[in-house]
Amino acid sequence: MIMDNPGPREDAQGPPFVCPKRRALRQALAQAQVPDADVQVLFLYEVRPRGVYDRRAANSVCLPILEDQLRASGPKVLLALGNTVVQAVMGPDASVREPRGRWQTFCGLPLLASYHPLAVRRRPNLAPLLVQDIAQARDRLERLRDGTLANPPAKERSAARRAPGAS
Repeated sequence: MIMDNPGPREDAQGPPFVCPKRRALRQALAQAQVPDADVQVLFLYEVRPRGVYDRRAANSVCLPILEDQLRASGPKVLLALGNTVVQAVMGPDASVREPRGRWQTFCGLPLLASYHPLAVRRRPNLAPLLVQDIAQARDRLERLRDGTLANPPAKERSAARRAPGAS
């Protein structure tokens, strides 16, 4: 999973999921029957931004680091949670609603966009969609593991990331 940044307690303590705002994510993982061993959380921004920041400038610095982390950690499936991450990997005008439910690729890996747990917490009607997306990612991972899916289907689109500042 790629999330925007650690929560305040995660920022201070280190491990993911200690922030109370992640409760919605924990519940969705449980409902989708995804074991903790199958979940790795990477952050677009390694520290929580303070105040107003230039998102494009931050992305230009942080995306190459995220790409290096993906290469080093070797995930099989990516789940991009929230507009901040979706815009970083698909372009500044992207929104979760557009690619949600359709597989994309990022760094050569299958990527699915979904809602951020905080959005789900604020709008509980989004919870079933987050669970559905996590289950779809779980199913994809299982198919890759058992060999019934070797290559991404041709209809998948590559997440087109624009250079920072490009229009």
